[in-house]
Amino acid sequence: PITTEFYETAKIALLLVVTGTLFLVWAIKMFLEKKVSFLRSPLDLPLLILVVVLTAATVFSTNHYFSLLGSYLRFQPSLAFSLMLVVTYYIFSANIKSLAIREKVVFSFVLSVAVAGLLGLLSYLGVFELISFLPPFIKSRAFNTVGSLSALSVLAAAALPLTLGLGDATKDRFKFYVGRLAPFLIVSLVILLKTPAGLILLPASFVFYVICKGSESPLTLLRKSLPILAWAVVLAIAVNTPAISKALKMDNAPLEISFGARESWQIATQVISARPIFGAGFGSFPTLFTVLKPLSTNNTPLWNLRFDRPAADALLWLSEVGIAGFFAFLFVLYKALSMAIYSRNASDPLASSLSASVLTLALSFFLTSNLSLSPYFLFFFLALLSGQL
Repeated sequence: PITTEFYETAKIALLLVVTGTLFLVWAIKMFLEKKVSFLRSPLDLPLLILVVVLTAATVFSTNHYFSLLGSYLRFQPSLAFSLMLVVTYYIFSANIKSLAIREKVVFSFVLSVAVAGLLGLLSYLGVFELISFLPPFIKSRAFNTVGSLSALSVLAAAALPLTLGLGDATKDRFKFYVGRLAPFLIVSLVILLKTPAGLILLPASFVFYVICKGSESPLTLLRKSLPILAWAVVLAIAVNTPAISKALKMDNAPLEISFGARESWQIATQVISARPIFGAGFGSFPTLFTVLKPLSTNNTPLWNLRFDRPAADALLWLSEVGIAGFFAFLFVLYKALSMAIYSRNASDPLASSLSASVLTLALSFFLTSNLSLSPYFLFFFLALLSGQL
């Protein structure tokens, strides 16, 4: 309650503190051992280019403060947040090498997404409205701990391959049951929320999992996943049945409003025409929206709304860090995809699931404007993959 932004600021402040502390501990460990522990990977050159380009974009930005720390203290996107992602990648890729620890980390992610999804689902179905002593903001049907219906759907879709892989890889009974039950919750969440990004990414994540799971044939994987697929079909039909939809309060469910893709592209092209190489700088889109939004927006129901993000992160990067920053990040994604495909033959049984999650989060870059958790877990999963290549 002490921040002006309730969902992003506290998360990123915690990540900055934890990442800084881990980096300090890692540095002290290397000093005491008198040995520099640094894991080389295919991402070294792309990340170096990305850091150099984003630093230059910050130097030449229209607002240095916003570019360094983000607008309205949201930190993301900003140079500070981007550097934290790179540091996170190197810390965990160099220090998480045990398969047992990697399994625990994946389980932690799956369990936390399941809890966040359950809370978001209960809120979306209006359950929290019935509890009188809850604060008003929790009673809102759009409430969830991630901060956005679309971002929650993206995380749920990214978690699906990990739940499938966890159920096959773990020998722990509790983790096994979580891995077997969590997919049903994830599928229910994405189908009920009906966000466009979630409805695209959920089947895409399953396809990525089938492709990356080189040790089993697609038919075998489809047969094992038949209960989940059947549940998805039944639930999709039920949600679109008027009587059931009304009973679940889906007829007046909250919808997430985002800026249009065509209008976002028009703003991006105007910025590129004026500042093609480095764009206007991180954190500048709220100002760009005010100055450059198409006049046709005033003839829509969104005429009185102000957006601080475009329709997708790809357009955000084009607008804020220009062609150089956009292609530098595309280079990182290209190498990330190469790592994901290469890791199909790794000894870690969770490698294929991590690869599928990386592909899902990379695809979300072109479909929606993610909050901080999606890019963070993209780099985190890449670190886990690098540790076992």
